[in-house]
Amino acid sequence: MEVIDAVGGYEALELLKTTPFALILLDIQMPDLDGFETLAKIKSGFPEVTCLILAITAFNGDDGKSSFIDAGFSDYIRKPIRPEQLIEIVSGWLNHSANFTTQKGLISGGTIDFKVYNEIKKYARDSDINDLYIEYEKETTGFLNKMKFLISSKNYTEILSTLHTIKGNSGSLGITDLAIHAELLEADIRANKILGLEANFKKLKEKFLKFKGEYKGLLKI
Repeated sequence: MEVIDAVGGYEALELLKTTPFALILLDIQMPDLDGFETLAKIKSGFPEVTCLILAITAFNGDDGKSSFIDAGFSDYIRKPIRPEQLIEIVSGWLNHSANFTTQKGLISGGTIDFKVYNEIKKYARDSDINDLYIEYEKETTGFLNKMKFLISSKNYTEILSTLHTIKGNSGSLGITDLAIHAELLEADIRANKILGLEANFKKLKEKFLKFKGEYKGLLKI
């Protein structure tokens, strides 16, 4: 993994002109542009950038987390943070959003991330895990039906909120492909790339239907 430093927001924007990134960390208190300003310029000036963008902040409280998410950050990391913690967090995010191969990553070509599933198994019984996936199927069906109405009414604020929930729920259960597509769709809307919304929503539904058609067989429910 190669790490490239920028001393401030303007230098980070210059790097984006020539360098693709798998993940971007933005300190909220940078010397020229702050993290929010830099993120806004990335969203408006670099629509091709769809990687994870994490905020680093001294903010200490869960109540304000929505301000980071609403601004377009994937998540935030609280200061102070030890180097080994930072490496662990970044590695976890990169592993979360990578499209793993079947060798050690995914069951059945992308339906469920085997690593996440095994982590869940450390803390829950098989029957409880099965219930989690069944409930996820029901909830996501409802979310997708809701999104169909929201798209027709052009309620982009609620669409973003619904996509964020789908992304989080999918990621926590290792339904990685669906989580990634929800995040890309979320990024498109934040960048005002609306023209392809219905086509991309159709792809999201297709990925969900793939999961729905396979997960019970994979988990032997």
